[in-house]
Amino acid sequence: MRWEPRLYQEEAIASCLEAFVARGRTSVMLESPVGSGKTYMALRVIRGLRERLGRPVRVVWAAPRRLLVRQVAEANRDFGGEDVHPVTIFERSPPRADLLVLDEAHHEATQSCVLLYERVGAPLALGLSATPLRTDRMKLSFQETVATCSIDRLVREGHLSPFRFHLLPHYDPAIVAECWLSDPARWGKSIAFFPTIRACEEFRALLGAAGVRCEVVTAESDKDAQLEAFASGAAPVVANVSMLTEGFDRPEVGTIFARDATRLPCIQMCGRGLRKAPGKRFCNIVQGAASPYLFERFAPAERSYRMHGGVWLSLTDGTEQIEAALAETLRRIEARERRAATTGRRRGPARPRRPAARRAPDPAEDEAARAAAAVFRDLYRLYDEANAVAWAGALPRCRLGVNARDAPTRTVAFATPPRRTPGGRLREPKITFNLFHCGRTAAEGLAHTFVHEMTHVWQFAGGRSGGHGPDFRNEMIRIGILEDRDGSARCRYGTAADRLLRLASADFADLPVRLRALADLPPGRLRLAEEAAFAAAPAGPR
Repeated sequence: MRWEPRLYQEEAIASCLEAFVARGRTSVMLESPVGSGKTYMALRVIRGLRERLGRPVRVVWAAPRRLLVRQVAEANRDFGGEDVHPVTIFERSPPRADLLVLDEAHHEATQSCVLLYERVGAPLALGLSATPLRTDRMKLSFQETVATCSIDRLVREGHLSPFRFHLLPHYDPAIVAECWLSDPARWGKSIAFFPTIRACEEFRALLGAAGVRCEVVTAESDKDAQLEAFASGAAPVVANVSMLTEGFDRPEVGTIFARDATRLPCIQMCGRGLRKAPGKRFCNIVQGAASPYLFERFAPAERSYRMHGGVWLSLTDGTEQIEAALAETLRRIEARERRAATTGRRRGPARPRRPAARRAPDPAEDEAARAAAAVFRDLYRLYDEANAVAWAGALPRCRLGVNARDAPTRTVAFATPPRRTPGGRLREPKITFNLFHCGRTAAEGLAHTFVHEMTHVWQFAGGRSGGHGPDFRNEMIRIGILEDRDGSARCRYGTAADRLLRLASADFADLPVRLRALADLPPGRLRLAEEAAFAAAPAGPR
């Protein structure tokens, strides 16, 4: 195996060694995506500990699957042969060690790992995981987490394969089988995940009826023989529930059919297809519309498709179908409006309303008006920057406003969804900032507030009602912000949020102070400045 050191790897290795040696941590979690080289980084940390401590470091490397154990042994031989003893987490008599490395460390809270800790007796522990999350309420006990980079970054830097995202109207064995059989060349070697073994068997029967061999991998099946048939091409499709979510790497996999799942299993399933291989230009990821977590929220897809009328449509392919669907939608809207106009009851002719006379604000009148105009310009600039960095410019146009109330409240800002005016016009979503709260924070805090409220705008744009449910939390995690229940937040290094907070600190350092100064303007003048700034803002997402 040829090792290629990368910048984020060097940074993560240095952070782990500093945590162990300089800060005296006894347990560190190394969080890094699939394909980022976690095994290599862990071996480098082991070597670094041996060199810094000036003595041999005996290591027990525990993994939940035998395949992972074999991979670690091979990688250690290629690396140079550290004193590493690979075992499974179910090992009853592991050797004593100075360091315990837990591969797939999100299993750390299980009883097997607790017993392993006791049997190994290692004073230091290093956890490795791409998804240090659990779907139950058990908490991981690592003292410090070192986050490396995002899947988005690995794809952009060419370390992982780009992916194309496909969304089915629903997900079951019948539609997945129909999808694969409709275009086998498009999907290639495929891994299909289903919620039950019975669903896997149903999927295999549907493919078998069409003359396609499909293997169902379970805990009782001959996994080695099945995966050998998959690697050779004799069985172009394998189905399973969760046997292949960890420790299985076939870079030539062309498509992942991922069952409806939450964030943790979704990332594990889809990550199986992101390894690069000679001749592989991209990986297909297929999910159902009802899935609680869609992988394209975790990293931007090279291209996204939606199935409509049995045809895959995207913004760049199938434009005739899109245009036809839009034309039909517009025709129905116009017909509904004509019916409303002809059946509407009026008691008399509508009296035209005389618009209230408003004097446009003159920026030259005083310094306060000019300062307000500059503040709102910078707020819209920051919105555009956040939209570009975190959502690739996909969020809609949004109004930005301020609230000068100084009442005791925890509300720093709030977002309101699009609403129709009495005249029927749809008003844009709006983010309102509390001047006194935002004026007491730094630029990074204001940027975090922006991301929080813009995530609500993202919810509105997707037809959601807002709130802080799983979709909100997952989107914030995708962007790079981990919010705790007490209101505190952490930003992951190398993510979109990290880039945005750095930009805010550099380019908008004085914006909170200038925002607080708007409280000196009369409310009427403040509202006029708000409207003028919105009118001058870009007409749509950039």
